[in-house]
Amino acid sequence: MKFIHTLVFFYLLTVVACTDQPNTLQLENIPTHHVHLQPLNLENAPLFPKGCCTIDSLLVIFDPKDKEGFLSFYKGEQLQKRYGSIGNGPNDFVRPRFLTNGKSVDTPDAIQIGESDAFYTLPMDIMQTFTAKTDMKRTDIPEELSPYNYIVWDTDSLLVLNQTGNYQLTFFDKTTQQVEQKNYFQPLASTDGASDFCYATQIYDAYYSSNGQTLAIAYKNRKLIEILSPSGERLNQLYFPGYDYNDGKMSLHNDNLELSEEARTFFTFTAVSQGDYFFLCWDDTKKNIREGKARNLIYHTDAMGQVKQIFQLDKCISYFCLNANRLYAIGLTEDTDLQIYQAELSSF
Repeated sequence: MKFIHTLVFFYLLTVVACTDQPNTLQLENIPTHHVHLQPLNLENAPLFPKGCCTIDSLLVIFDPKDKEGFLSFYKGEQLQKRYGSIGNGPNDFVRPRFLTNGKSVDTPDAIQIGESDAFYTLPMDIMQTFTAKTDMKRTDIPEELSPYNYIVWDTDSLLVLNQTGNYQLTFFDKTTQQVEQKNYFQPLASTDGASDFCYATQIYDAYYSSNGQTLAIAYKNRKLIEILSPSGERLNQLYFPGYDYNDGKMSLHNDNLELSEEARTFFTFTAVSQGDYFFLCWDDTKKNIREGKARNLIYHTDAMGQVKQIFQLDKCISYFCLNANRLYAIGLTEDTDLQIYQAELSSF
């Protein structure tokens, strides 16, 4: 009888251990499309582009270092207008941020520009007339929510953002002024003893976005994506093959994360189009990325993270946006210069 009890106990331990292992995605049957990126020879192209979006037929490029016009509007390859000065005047921006990577506000014909204490909605009639900063719709960021990195969700009643601190997401109830902060990371044996700050800002460094239905967290150091409800409940976890590749290559030094040379960078950007997510994945070492040798993948999912298709790019990019079936991207040339690219996604 004692032997039987021992077998039952061992079986229960095995079941528990197995259920603790996450289910990794099966990607063998997901269609993969090879995408050739072609240079887009823009007139007076921005020197240090850090983002892009499309509004109707216009391509908008964001360059936070251009003090005389950090937003450039193009029709085809022709520059139509520049907007946004950096400075301390009434219509200037001190540290402009580009907030059109996700769908934080339902503004299909406007652009969001962030500041440290607020963000502004720039209507597209900017193309016909000058729009003063003081005339734009302003959404204040409460002092307790600053500094922020990403504005993930904004409605009349709820503001969700990522801050530099001990928590991954902060949920601000505009009606009650209540703040709720949440974490979704799991402690790792290789970084035993790490602080919540180290986990939230380094170990589980992430890109945060929203498609207007759900929220997404795409991790830089783990090949893992989480899909959340607007109130913060976890709806889905996408564990890609090799999701834990970096776990054994992480260590702590003076309470800060250290990664070995063999460690890989995974997700660093998310774009949104027609309610779907597009996650940019490097899956390569920092050395290869710096030298322009990496070739990105883009994972196309629905609002719940179900993978629909994979795009294999032939160049190294950092930012991109979509307009119907056209991809615009900011990436590196073979000489490691910045270049604007375009491609047709016939399968989109």
